Amino acid sequence: MISTVGAAEPLPLSKDYWKDEAFLKSFNGSYRINAQIEPTVTTAERGLLVSIQSLMAEGKRKEALAKLTASPLAKSS
Repeated sequence: MISTVGAAEPLPLSKDYWKDEAFLKSFNGSYRINAQIEPTVTTAERGLLVSIQSLMAEGKRKEALAKLTASPLAKSS
């Protein structure tokens, strides 16, 4: 199997996208449209998502990816 994590090109999204309230609610799992079928997001997972969102809003894609891949939460999800 070939890994493409390091070779992935950034999506053509502006940093402002990471500041959009509707996007942030969906990214952080706080929209709760259908709680019966949606997976739950723990407090720790939500904290990780918020920190990733902050890095992405600052244009720090590599740091966000490193933080996400280093997190034990990403390995257990």
